[in-house]
Amino acid sequence: DVDRLAQTMLHIARSFDLKCSLVITAMDRPLGRAVGHSLEVIESVETLSGGGPPDVRELVLVQGAELLELVGIAATIEEGRQRIAKVLDNGHARTLFEVMVRAQGGDPAFVRQPSRLGSAPCVDPFRAPQTGRLGFGDVRRVGLAVAALGGGRVHVTDVIDPHVGLVWHKQAGEEVRAGETLCE
Repeated sequence: DVDRLAQTMLHIARSFDLKCSLVITAMDRPLGRAVGHSLEVIESVETLSGGGPPDVRELVLVQGAELLELVGIAATIEEGRQRIAKVLDNGHARTLFEVMVRAQGGDPAFVRQPSRLGSAPCVDPFRAPQTGRLGFGDVRRVGLAVAALGGGRVHVTDVIDPHVGLVWHKQAGEEVRAGETLCE
């Protein structure tokens, strides 16, 4: 039960005199459009650059605002939200990400040139078998599909190809026609 888990986490944090808040998010569909290592990094950089999928941006705004309010940088959640939106939209968040990548020994050039991350050797569409609405009955199966394609692990010894993944063209709940591309 999500509510019980949330209350337990609050209790644990408070027992250590830690400030905390809870954000319960939807886990019944993929977040954003991309599922897979490089694809998710590219989508994250898009978000840090003021774009990205609306649901990813919203989650960044909500969690960032909560954090700024909790540590006293923002007086209110709304002020925190405005501050986070500003650094996303003016490029400062992306610039800080480049600094973090460099500090960890990485090459931040990919932040401004996502093509440097490479791509999958082939891209195939997955088409809707029938007309209806896109739904994710078991979102775990999306992750297992990516793993089966080589983009994730089922076993700790599995090798990951960071270029493999799925990019959704439709969102949960959207109407689709038979034969229409759902994802690539």
